Amino acid sequence: MKRVDDFRLRLGNKEYVPIMIGGMGVDISTSELALEAAPFELDHDITRRSATQRARLGLIRSFQDARLFPSMTVLEVIMLAQERLDPTPARSAVLGSRRADARKHARAREVASLMGLDSRRDLQVRALSTGLRRITELAATVVLEPVVLLL
Repeated sequence: MKRVDDFRLRLGNKEYVPIMIGGMGVDISTSELALEAAPFELDHDITRRSATQRARLGLIRSFQDARLFPSMTVLEVIMLAQERLDPTPARSAVLGSRRADARKHARAREVASLMGLDSRRDLQVRALSTGLRRITELAATVVLEPVVLLL
């Protein structure tokens, strides 16, 4: 494998290109440091932005070993992920408003279907195989509608 010092890529809307950063067995923290050392742009340079700011701009990442809540269902995991960018207002939660929940539930069902999880959406994560847990974790990232998804 050869190190690349200068890499630029422009993608159109809804265009996907798999890129491998590091090799199999490479420490992800090392790869992440490499990303932070080079300019990274989403319409503008986001290199020095915090992880939260990057996520709000659409740079979403998944982890090799996702830590999903084992007692939650597939649908609940996808709904919870939506809280990242569309948090339920405290007042609505305290008063028991279901409007935001209904919207998130509908979107979670849509993404579960898109990811082939329809028949398993009511299963708890602990009942899923490793592969299905990974697909559930990917569904939780897809629901955030990332501009760039780092796997």
